Amino acid sequence: MRASTPEEHGGSGTVGFIDRPRLYRILDGRDLRVCVVQAPTGSGKTALLKGWIRSHRREETVLWLSLSDAVRSRLAFWQQVTVAAARLGLISEKDADQATARLRAGVDPVRIAAALLEDTGPVTMVFDSWEHLREAMSVVDADLLRLLAECSELRVVIASRAITSMMRADTVGWGVLGESIAITLRELVFDVDEIRQLIRVRAGVDDPRLASAVAQATRGLPFVVGSVVLALAQRGAVPTLGSTDWDAVVAARLESLLPETVPGAFVADVAVPPFVDAGLAHRLTGHPRPVELLNELERLGFGYWIPYAARRAVFQFVEAVRAAFRSRGREDPARLRRLLSETARWLVDNGESGHALSFAVQAEDFALAEGIFVSLVVTDPETYITPRYLPVLRQVPEEALPWHPMLAFGLGLALAANAAQRLEAPRIFRIAATPTPSPSPTESAVDRFTTAGMHAVAHRLAFDFETSAEASAEAIGLLDDADPAVLREYGEHVSTIVRQLAYSMFQGGRVDAALHALTRYMPLFVSEAARNYSLEYVAGFQALAGDLRAARRVYDTVDRGEWVEELRRGYLGSMGAIMRAEEALEGGRYRDGLHLVDDASKSAPLAEFWPFFTALSVRARTRLGEGGPEVRRVLRELDGATPPGFGDNLGSDLLHSALVHGLRAAGRVPQAVALIEPLRESPHLAAARIAVLLDTGRAEEALDGAESALRLRGHTIRSQAQTHTFGAAAALRAGRPDLAGEWLDEAAVAWEVYGVRDHVFDLAAPDLGALRKARSSATAQRYLSTTDVPALRREAAAVVLSARELVVLEAFTRYGNVRDVAEHLVVSPHTVKNQLQGIYRKLGVSSRGAALERAHELGLLSD
Repeated sequence: MRASTPEEHGGSGTVGFIDRPRLYRILDGRDLRVCVVQAPTGSGKTALLKGWIRSHRREETVLWLSLSDAVRSRLAFWQQVTVAAARLGLISEKDADQATARLRAGVDPVRIAAALLEDTGPVTMVFDSWEHLREAMSVVDADLLRLLAECSELRVVIASRAITSMMRADTVGWGVLGESIAITLRELVFDVDEIRQLIRVRAGVDDPRLASAVAQATRGLPFVVGSVVLALAQRGAVPTLGSTDWDAVVAARLESLLPETVPGAFVADVAVPPFVDAGLAHRLTGHPRPVELLNELERLGFGYWIPYAARRAVFQFVEAVRAAFRSRGREDPARLRRLLSETARWLVDNGESGHALSFAVQAEDFALAEGIFVSLVVTDPETYITPRYLPVLRQVPEEALPWHPMLAFGLGLALAANAAQRLEAPRIFRIAATPTPSPSPTESAVDRFTTAGMHAVAHRLAFDFETSAEASAEAIGLLDDADPAVLREYGEHVSTIVRQLAYSMFQGGRVDAALHALTRYMPLFVSEAARNYSLEYVAGFQALAGDLRAARRVYDTVDRGEWVEELRRGYLGSMGAIMRAEEALEGGRYRDGLHLVDDASKSAPLAEFWPFFTALSVRARTRLGEGGPEVRRVLRELDGATPPGFGDNLGSDLLHSALVHGLRAAGRVPQAVALIEPLRESPHLAAARIAVLLDTGRAEEALDGAESALRLRGHTIRSQAQTHTFGAAAALRAGRPDLAGEWLDEAAVAWEVYGVRDHVFDLAAPDLGALRKARSSATAQRYLSTTDVPALRREAAAVVLSARELVVLEAFTRYGNVRDVAEHLVVSPHTVKNQLQGIYRKLGVSSRGAALERAHELGLLSD
């Protein structure tokens, strides 16, 4: 079995722990493909697997990976597997880099892994601490089962505290691929013979009666047995367990077992990191021969050498031992901070940035933590779309955040992605948006751009959209004088930030500038994944702006082989979903558009795209005749806490416009007027303003409003076509048929060239009919000629219910049947039924539920 040999890392064979052949035989099963060692902490899972690996002599490659708490997603897991395989020499660095790029692009990891393992021969993958995967465990389990089906010479061994579906491989489609076995605590407990052997090896005592006594006292639980045996080696008797100072006693006993050649300070220092190699041990302790001391610690059973990189291993303490010695390190806080900082730097150098961030924050080395976080933002999308680093960033004192705004920015991102704490995020983003008290005079051009970009985006996330758009334009301007060679060197970093700055400018109404920035810096992208993300943004921006044809052309250039469904339906694919939904609505496929919006918004319920998703949902449901309830739902939501991404921005203007037209379609014109009157002057709200003026008989005012709106800055193809269309209706009512024809032709050309026409359905029926009859071009006639007019686009007939009928309807909102309503109103059930028939006739419905729904839509009942 090929992994790391003692000669490669200074290890000393299998001394320091006992062999467990009865369990090795299970692991050596001829047909075994999957083995899960599942038991609580301290049960000897890791020690068993390390001993088993060392006991082998077969020519087989072992890839060992100890999962940290930072590996909590499918992407992070497979990235770690790739890094470990490259370290071990199982794959080349070039293959590893290509695999990592494809993983980030969303390519199926099983496909990548199967291709890499094709020519490697027999491989055993050993995964320790499987429980750290948490929510990602089920999808990774499924990936491994598929990989095992693809690779006949692959075996998987897992150590886990948590139950995993891999333990039930026989019942989840494993079929005839091989055998699946679980080793649990029942098998891991030490029997009397193993305890006797352990006492003989570690305490130098061979006494079968003592072994039986220890077995009885500890029930064979590995951690308790180990502690008892260590204490026995010191005191010669079994100690009393469970006292309140047990940890301190264990630490003292462990230290007392150290030979004179291994100083306690050395152990305390190297116990700070999760594992150490020879170089890190020297950096932490200054000892000239750290490997010798670590070998001695292994002989004593304090830890083990494990495979980490090609021809390099790391030493990992038994967790209980590490915890005991690390507690001693807290006696000297200054020294502990230095050790933590050195550990963070070592982890960064070895590709463990996610783990390194925690150590840098614990060290209070916030400058280092900022640098680590910046690299994580650029390389790992989960950094800014999940609350993954919230527990770590919460440890940064708030008084330190103004001096380290990137950490404030990171904390804000993590809070915003957490449903329970997102309302706290804007306050933290305001801290991040505040200029650093003392900026460094030695900052490079890229550093200045990064800082300026972070401040600009922080303004947006603090709901200051206008300032964010202006600051984003200024930040991108910093790149004008940058050295092209430097831009190419940091292309991925720069382009990732540009994408966020472009979104800020788009939300601020600077649509052309946003598109220009994205397309200008697109060539800097190295990975196909990052390019895909930005192409989806371009397509989404163009669709929202009304250029559906250009949006489709851009969308079609996204590399689907590098863009799997999992990512397309998440945060990073949201703009693509918006583009496809806009396309569906413009094509009259309202149910398809609604499904796209629902799927995307479920995948990213807290994302900043909420106004866009919600506007599309309101429009689609209005077209389907379901607008009334949807409008009421959204208005209730807006009465509460500010939703993500909502404010004085383009997306919110589109949402307000959709709500106004939804209210109009439901016959609730007074509510539509009340909604739009206090809103800002915006080209994206112009058509809705004209519409409510027309609904309330103010044609001249509507025409004046149209002329003024067309002079506003920031129009898109969509907003201009909408304004021309509703302005044409106003001009026709005001006796200006020539102007109506001119504006209608402008809107028709926009439809013919760019494909935007859905707003025609928001015209009132008389206005649509009048425009169709007016003299206009053939293009304009085709523009208005659609026959698929949704039911709710028909102007609602005036409905007048008597006071008594309203009382009856209100009663039905509280009581479920005729008898209860009659009892409440002190009348006979027959009277209530007669009144209901009159209500049905006036509302044009045939059931109580439909009557209540229609009455709500018309504003006849309170919400």
